[in-house]
Amino acid sequence: MMSKQQGSPASKPVASVSSNFSLPNLCRAQPLFVLIVIAQLLVLVHTLLLAPLSVFDWEQFAKASFYVLWNVLLCAAVLCVLRPVIQRQPFTLGAVLAYGLILLVSLGFNAITQLLAHHYLRSAPSAFQWDWQASIAATLVVAVLGGIALRYMYLQQQVQEQAQARLQAQIQALQSRIRPHFLFNSMNIVASLIGSDPVRAERVIEDISELFRASLRAGDQLVTLGDELELGRNYLRIEQLRLGDRLQVSWQVDERLLPVKMPSLTLQPLLENAVYHGIQPRLDGGTVEISGTLEAGRLRIQIVNPLPEDSSASDEQLPRGNRMALANTLARLQAHFGQDAEIKTFRDEHRFFVELGYSVKK
Repeated sequence: MMSKQQGSPASKPVASVSSNFSLPNLCRAQPLFVLIVIAQLLVLVHTLLLAPLSVFDWEQFAKASFYVLWNVLLCAAVLCVLRPVIQRQPFTLGAVLAYGLILLVSLGFNAITQLLAHHYLRSAPSAFQWDWQASIAATLVVAVLGGIALRYMYLQQQVQEQAQARLQAQIQALQSRIRPHFLFNSMNIVASLIGSDPVRAERVIEDISELFRASLRAGDQLVTLGDELELGRNYLRIEQLRLGDRLQVSWQVDERLLPVKMPSLTLQPLLENAVYHGIQPRLDGGTVEISGTLEAGRLRIQIVNPLPEDSSASDEQLPRGNRMALANTLARLQAHFGQDAEIKTFRDEHRFFVELGYSVKK
């Protein structure tokens, strides 16, 4: 199979992990919800440590929860607004800036809380005195917890970015390629047809060009099932010129499925396996059957080929190239559609079946 050309204009660079400080988007509900839950759990633990469960101080718990909740929300709001600025900074400066903002917001919030408590909770009027020791103690607690939270969120973000980078690299590495001997055979076909049938030779060149154009697309690109089927027809037309009447093809795909999306070059390696491991070893050849249906919102594509005359091998004893193509195709499908995507293989007495399926997004 032909590898993707490095540095080609059509290739897409693999995502890399940024050297800048990476801060999660606290404007989103999920990370904010996680912060709130963690903060409330810490308040619960703190309250339980102050008194046994039998005399649980609900008033103290409510006050502490109110204070911590608003502190967390204010810090999250500031980091949310200033995230674009923090993200552009080098790692050290960005971390110091985010950490410093948390401390400043917490210190200011504590001072405002004391002021409001003095004005609205005092039974008798008196001069306001700032309890700086209480503010410093609260800020030190926030310093420890905020540092842990920032470190956790940073590591989580790095894991996500690294996973995305690995995913992009995997998609590009797993993208189907054209085997060198297929290219050589195709060139020989073109050479033999130039003199006797130049029109057909031109058609073969066009089919080869489409296959190469598809192999040079970005690995994570989605195309329609209609495009994939047309690419499969291009491939099988070339193989039919090589194998002649030994290769027959049957298409039974519902036309309503043609707009459904799938990764580029998903079907071609499966068709290639059907030809090389099912049709080519047989003296009398056989028929490759391709069917496609939509059942309960789930796409189901099945490719069937006859077994070789020596069909004693089990599914687990498939040729290595066949297993690799199936594993690579499954990895690409799951990269786009999650673990819901699957590829099944089974056989009967005379035929080998490959069935891929995944839920179609509306």
